[in-house]
Amino acid sequence: MLRMVYRALLRLRPMEWREEMLGVFDQARQDARERGWLAYVRFGCREIAGLLRLEAGGRWRWALGGALIGLSGAGLFAPPEMYTSEAKIRTLRSSIPERFVPAYPSLTARDLQTSVFPVILSRRTIMTLIQSYDLFKSERAYMPMEDCVELFQRRVEVGQVDAQTIRVSFSYGDPRMAQRVARDLMTRLIDETIRERYSMSMTTVNFLTSQADRAATAWEALSVQARAAGPNSERLQLDRDLARSHYETLRRQVIEAEMIAGMEERKQGPSVEVLDLPSLPERPEISHAAVLAAGAFGGFTLGLLFGWLRRLRLNANLQPAALH
Repeated sequence: MLRMVYRALLRLRPMEWREEMLGVFDQARQDARERGWLAYVRFGCREIAGLLRLEAGGRWRWALGGALIGLSGAGLFAPPEMYTSEAKIRTLRSSIPERFVPAYPSLTARDLQTSVFPVILSRRTIMTLIQSYDLFKSERAYMPMEDCVELFQRRVEVGQVDAQTIRVSFSYGDPRMAQRVARDLMTRLIDETIRERYSMSMTTVNFLTSQADRAATAWEALSVQARAAGPNSERLQLDRDLARSHYETLRRQVIEAEMIAGMEERKQGPSVEVLDLPSLPERPEISHAAVLAAGAFGGFTLGLLFGWLRRLRLNANLQPAALH
């Protein structure tokens, strides 16, 4: 970078001098680099100040030195450029009116956050994604897989836009890879939502069916006892009637649960749809050029201030000497 700046400033000099000055500069630059980074910075400040015909002890030298140090620091510590791909998903109501299926469970964006996302962002799923898309290739060379999983989790953001809409985003150094992973997460979310709701409905059917079978067995046993005891056994008759009522209630619940399971199987219940497909990011969140410019400007300003304060102190020390 220093050589590029020096070569650009050489255009201020006559053309016949440029090649010779550039050769001398390259040799001196190599010597300064071997002496350490501080000597290298001083060398760069001195050479650039000389090209600009600035006085060696002036405040502009400090400003240029500060700009070079700020530029170098920004280049060393600047975060990697990240491209974020974002998708939006919303929940839909059942296509069957609620008056026909009054017990149908609803589906909201909060339900997706609390029940579905913990599944698709589990460590096993993330490890599969990292290996399938060969993510964090350089990081995996020195980091264990567990750390790469945590790095993946930090790159994923899930936010609720409103009661029915959720936003999913993934950040990565490659914009197309960020879009592919975001699309994969979106697809997994939709598939997991369908699978979980169908599994929940079938579990409900199986549970209520087993409870209804037990209630039927109890009702039949009490009916046999009531018939054997005759008309004088009011308590057995009451228990038999209660057992029958309990069985009828469970049977109605089984029928409703089977209806819900059928709707889930046909995908006619509450579901999710893609509102916005994962975007292909065109610009990084933080541009390296902006970081370098900010570092150079900040270093230039601090160097200029330091040079001005140094000149004030030198002038203050020279005034008493002049009086003597």
